[in-house]
Amino acid sequence: MYAELRKMENRHIVLWLIKDVCWHLEWPGLAFAAYWPTLLLATYITYRSRQEPVERWFNAAVCCWLLANGAWMFSDLFGWKMLILPARVFFTAGLAILAFYYLFIRPKLPADISRA
Repeated sequence: MYAELRKMENRHIVLWLIKDVCWHLEWPGLAFAAYWPTLLLATYITYRSRQEPVERWFNAAVCCWLLANGAWMFSDLFGWKMLILPARVFFTAGLAILAFYYLFIRPKLPADISRA
């Protein structure tokens, strides 16, 4: 399962880069179209890694980051300024997930599991 998830993560990174390039080049239609498979794949990776004590926390934070990034992108490209607050909330949620992991979860994991 680990190798399969890594392949999906690599595909996810490619999709994310395509989305960001389209955003940077101000191609709103392509950025919008690239965002959804990126988010769906990140969500699927998070679901598939839910049994892994370390991976689930980092993948949940990645999903929050991607939601925030998408809200920021849509605000920027389409002028949807009402998405600035949700972007901030999702960025903060991603950081909170990682803080929770490092403060409360990681200290309780065996040394061989808590590598990240």
